[in-house]
Amino acid sequence: LSSNVVLSVDHVYYLLAGVCALAHLTERGDEKILVYFRPKALMGFLPYLVKHVGANDQNGDLFSTGEYFIKTRSRCDVLKVDGDRFFSLLDKSPHLYRSLLCSLTQNYANLLLLSTRITNQPAPVRVCRVILEFSSLENHRPVLPRHLTYYDIGTFTGLHVITVTKVFKALLDSGIVSKEGRKVIIEQEARLADIANGIEELPYG
Repeated sequence: LSSNVVLSVDHVYYLLAGVCALAHLTERGDEKILVYFRPKALMGFLPYLVKHVGANDQNGDLFSTGEYFIKTRSRCDVLKVDGDRFFSLLDKSPHLYRSLLCSLTQNYANLLLLSTRITNQPAPVRVCRVILEFSSLENHRPVLPRHLTYYDIGTFTGLHVITVTKVFKALLDSGIVSKEGRKVIIEQEARLADIANGIEELPYG
């Protein structure tokens, strides 16, 4: 799948490669990212889970109306299975049931992390934690994925994109990160971690 594809609500997906995000459409029509999915994540099962556990219909409508959706944030490889078939196999497969439970637990933990440890912190702490969490090695150097834009970081952390831009400028001016074209390279990972943990302050005016 290419980037920025909204996944069908009729299927359950297993992410083999790439990054996807669970997003919420605000009343103003903006996308707010709630959870990022990495490889080996099980996705798209919540609408069927709501239906199968007997929750009220209003909760299910949140997905059918597109208020909540899963979108690819990079090029992705996925396995997909019809949602009804997936849940018909749950009782027959303890391994599948365990995978579903693990995914639910991880998603819940990520939401708790976002609502407590991230959004209650100063802007530099929030941004640096996201950089550390999503950085990966490219040619033996830690870099920020190209698909993770300033806007994405802002919606994920509850910051305005202008604030995120100011924090990145401060990181660039301090030599903590550098840029090659659109690629952000982490030059001083230890200092980035100190800022993320509140040990070092980063003025970003």
